[in-house]
Amino acid sequence: MSLRRTLPPVLAILPALCSAAWSQTQYTGYGDPTAGEQEVLEIINRARANPTAEGTRLASNSPYPLPGGDITENAPNPPLAVVVRPPLAMNANLLATARAHTSTHIVHWTLKHLLGEHARQAGSLVAPGRLRFDFPHPSAVPLEVLEEAELEANRRLALDDAVRIYETTFDEAKAQGAIALFGEKYGDLVRVVEVGDYSRELCGGTHVHRTGNVSLIKILHEGSIGAGMRRVEALVGPDALREINTERALLRGLVDTLGSTDPASAIDRARQLLERVKRL
Repeated sequence: MSLRRTLPPVLAILPALCSAAWSQTQYTGYGDPTAGEQEVLEIINRARANPTAEGTRLASNSPYPLPGGDITENAPNPPLAVVVRPPLAMNANLLATARAHTSTHIVHWTLKHLLGEHARQAGSLVAPGRLRFDFPHPSAVPLEVLEEAELEANRRLALDDAVRIYETTFDEAKAQGAIALFGEKYGDLVRVVEVGDYSRELCGGTHVHRTGNVSLIKILHEGSIGAGMRRVEALVGPDALREINTERALLRGLVDTLGSTDPASAIDRARQLLERVKRL
């Protein structure tokens, strides 16, 4: 057997256990990152009871292997799917990635909504709690437009829309208006991620069940990465809240240093001090 990731020793007996009764179990790695551990425990308990049972070859049907969570065996026959969850300690990391991935779709839609259909994703990075998004645009995005994009994205989160994931043919997905990423190659069957009634993209990534699960999107900055190409970066969920709290702490420190008690008057206070310095 070949393992994609190093697994706890007890999981190594899984292939010897699973019988045809388990062959219809579907991979749920894109679902609730905190659910499904009971299925694994049942498999392990049955394996302990009969470790020499004749089993079937197993493989995950996930297009992206989950660290420590996928079990595969080289097999000449079409692989069967089985529920195998990542260890509990990894679920928080997976959930943070799911928040960022769903947020990328929402930010994508928001930028197209505000800037125009040309502002389509031309590259992205999705990591736990943060995202990076590249898109074509002829000039810098004004600060007020970025602020409106952030506000609109968070409005979408507050609606708590369902995130629906399904498979269909490539032609049918195109007919439904699903966005295919430039440069990507797709087969006859594709995976569609639909957010509410406004975003529909071809995507193989992990997502939350509802937009409200993201909680918060904070756009950090936007800048040029080449002629006619822009990049926006953002934090999501608890990572976004930590960034906001850090900025508040910096503002409080600045206000205290200026000898002011009101943050709203800090700028005027700073200007007055600069004028005094110039007159010295």
